[in-house]
Amino acid sequence: MRYGLLAGTAIVLSMAMGQANAQAQDTAAADGAESNASDIVVTATRRAERLQDVPLAVTAVTGQALADSGIKSLNDVQYTTPGLTVGDSPSDKGFRVRGVGSFTGTYVSGKENPVGVVVDGVVQGLGSSVNALSDIDHIEVLKGPQGTQFGKNASAGVINIVTAKPSTSDVSVRVYGSYATDNLYDVNGTVNLPLSSVAALRLNGFAKGYGDFVNNIATGTRLGRNDEYGFRGKLLIEPAAGVEVLISGDYSHQKINSGSQLWSINASPVPLPGLTYGIGNLDTAEPRPGKQDAERWGLSLEINVDVGDYRLTSITAYRKAEELDFGGFGQGFNLPFGPPGPGDWLNDSFNDKSQTTQEFRITSPRGNTVEFVAGYLFYDQPTTASITGGPAFLGPWPAFMGPFFGPFWLGNSSNGLETTKISTQSHGLFVDGKIRLSEATAILFGGRYTHDRVIGEFSNTAYDGGNLNLPFAPAVLLPDNRVKLTANRFTWKLGLEHKLTDDVLLFASASTGYLGPIVNFRWTSGNADLIKPQTNTNYTVGIKSQFLDRQITFNANLFYDKYRNFQTGYFDISQGTQFVAENAATLVNKGAEVEFSANLHSGFNFGANLAYVHSRFGDYCSGGSAPTASTPACVAPSGFPGAQYRGLTPQGVPEFTSNLYAGYQTSVGSNLKASGNVSYYYRSSSRNSPNDAGTTLKGYGIVNLNFFLGAENDSWRAGFYVRNLFDKKFASSVMSDPFGPPGTYINWVTRQSVRTIGGSVEFRF
Repeated sequence: MRYGLLAGTAIVLSMAMGQANAQAQDTAAADGAESNASDIVVTATRRAERLQDVPLAVTAVTGQALADSGIKSLNDVQYTTPGLTVGDSPSDKGFRVRGVGSFTGTYVSGKENPVGVVVDGVVQGLGSSVNALSDIDHIEVLKGPQGTQFGKNASAGVINIVTAKPSTSDVSVRVYGSYATDNLYDVNGTVNLPLSSVAALRLNGFAKGYGDFVNNIATGTRLGRNDEYGFRGKLLIEPAAGVEVLISGDYSHQKINSGSQLWSINASPVPLPGLTYGIGNLDTAEPRPGKQDAERWGLSLEINVDVGDYRLTSITAYRKAEELDFGGFGQGFNLPFGPPGPGDWLNDSFNDKSQTTQEFRITSPRGNTVEFVAGYLFYDQPTTASITGGPAFLGPWPAFMGPFFGPFWLGNSSNGLETTKISTQSHGLFVDGKIRLSEATAILFGGRYTHDRVIGEFSNTAYDGGNLNLPFAPAVLLPDNRVKLTANRFTWKLGLEHKLTDDVLLFASASTGYLGPIVNFRWTSGNADLIKPQTNTNYTVGIKSQFLDRQITFNANLFYDKYRNFQTGYFDISQGTQFVAENAATLVNKGAEVEFSANLHSGFNFGANLAYVHSRFGDYCSGGSAPTASTPACVAPSGFPGAQYRGLTPQGVPEFTSNLYAGYQTSVGSNLKASGNVSYYYRSSSRNSPNDAGTTLKGYGIVNLNFFLGAENDSWRAGFYVRNLFDKKFASSVMSDPFGPPGTYINWVTRQSVRTIGGSVEFRF
């Protein structure tokens, strides 16, 4: 996997200028949309439109811009988009838009995600099916509630990914390979095969990964290696005029040679021989490091039929994911103080997830007084999570850990084998569109009615170890538990757009969002936490503008979001050493986003973007911490004592993110061209625990370089790159170690904090 912490909107808007996306142009032509070779065409409103004509806060990056930037990881799209960040720790996993993401923890039974990921029209409730960015048409990042268009899990925003479509025009082949320090590799290839004048097949395969980068002093080995491979196939059939059938399938397999926790010590009052503390520490002491193994695959069928001037669309999809984490949760969170031996804390987990979706849409013709997209989405996601607690271990600890502990009994965090089944089913009716008042002005409208049903089942079917921290405890099985939650919600959007000129658009909107309820079971009791649905109201005003024959682009917006029953969570050691979810009564986010780019005819282009997010809790009594002078005592929703977080910033939310970019391209002789770019990404400080200054992740900046030399006709290209030029050390998050001495903090380490130097080569036929 190649980690390109690269520039933002400048890449998005300046590198894509002059090379409009072919597939999007074809779609736009079919839909009657105007297209221009200097425009990016997106489908943010479920119809093809020029990016600058979409009255939404949306950023788009083309597949060619991704290739030019060197970005190969979906998570790295955050470095191209103001207001988008990625959480990469168990308590905060996935995309965050304007500071809002999934704060309920990886191990919360029925968690939902407020930032939706959609691939080729299919909602990805099990995680994105795009694991390599080798055959991407474009990626759109939509900010604010998007339920009237994208439905499930879209209350804070949507990452809309469109992969390249088969073409009946000609045969094409693309082969790419790169290799870098620490055995970073990325190999992928794509072939497009016309089967006839009405059918074509497109195949893409990839293999990528990186080597170990963390020193494990407990075993004398290294950890962190990640290997992944997969493929995607798409078959396009156009049997008659106005009829299109697209069949897609994908598969991926990922292996990581560590458990789901990979920590190092940030700070501790007691030094350990051989360990270097600090944010840049890549040493750990993990007697049983564990491993992860995941397989994911899916199939989809999309049918488009033109009936007069209207288009009818049906998308049927099924997805499957099987994920194993050996020795992940319990032992990982005991880093680096866990006892040795193969049977110390065998908290192995297995997740079996599937998803079935069916969407129907009708799209009205463009140019009418009323334009709309309306439809229905059915979503069904059953999941089964099994956690196995192995035999307990009776001390003593290793000698070098003597300063911390003497003999100690460590039992299971679960009573043997516990199984949690969560079934989430959703039905949604939606409409989204505009009413034209004149050529320049239109009213925006949208509505969605959602019905959710969540059924949770808990069982404790086997017992094979001691109970939690109780030596020689009797074998006691927990009682079965079953709960059911239902919720109904209507969400809406109302706004106004006005074009001052063809290249200057003003827009304003008010909209609401909704995130379904959660059922979470406690491992040590089998009791269920019932988490209320999350709702929010958003207000956005913005401008999209281009000048000097569209060489200069300036986009900006102001936003205000108020969340009610905000779904968040914490790691709870007092009630069972697990992540739990709870509702914060209110959260308010407000801020601004600015994007600027200049694409000059001389081959020089540059740009910058900035996002400011001021995020503060209102009333929120958290059961995750004890009261302090600044966080008074209160009673949490769970009924346990807690601390009032009013006025504090949620975990992992930087106030500022920004990036700068500059690039140059020129001809070299008659048959060659050279290009290069430099970028700088910055994010300000954030905290993992709102009221604990020790969990502060300081702000940091990353510099990256790219250079390419290739043929004028793009038949081949060779590249050289440096990521994290100055080897800036940082972590995904910093948290207090619940099992270490008071004052001990640990880092969630990331491969991105290691400087990478490498090269690449690409051929096109």
